[in-house]
Amino acid sequence: APKDVVAFYERELKQAGFHITATVTGDSGTSAGGLVSGDDTAKRRTVLVTVGTNHQSTTVSVTYSQK
Repeated sequence: APKDVVAFYERELKQAGFHITATVTGDSGTSAGGLVSGDDTAKRRTVLVTVGTNHQSTTVSVTYSQK
């Protein structure tokens, strides 16, 4: 379920030193999704993870940036 995937990434990002800036999950009955975002100002990096379902499959997109 997307909420479990979001929880996994939130936990792992915290362990990797990221400060979680947003966590959202939702369920509309036929589809579900969520996101988690975080930043690490000391290492100047950010991450955004989006999760969604579509016809019994779950997709994850990870956007990572380091400056």
